[in-house]
Amino acid sequence: MPYIQNVVKYRKMMGLTQSDLADKFGISQSAYNQKEKGVIKFSYDEMLAFKMLVNESVDPTATIDSIFFSNV
Repeated sequence: MPYIQNVVKYRKMMGLTQSDLADKFGISQSAYNQKEKGVIKFSYDEMLAFKMLVNESVDPTATIDSIFFSNV
């Protein structure tokens, strides 16, 4: 899954753990870990919430497409 690298990169840039994001999404850390591994897909609401966190803290120009549908 090409977006996995982007998600991990942005999570680390924001200084958040998988557990931090799991809490924000209202899911278990294990479920979030499976999302980062590509076993479970992020829901649209989770993508939107993640993008908003990225926009607020590290990259105001990031879009859902650039985070979740890009190889860069």
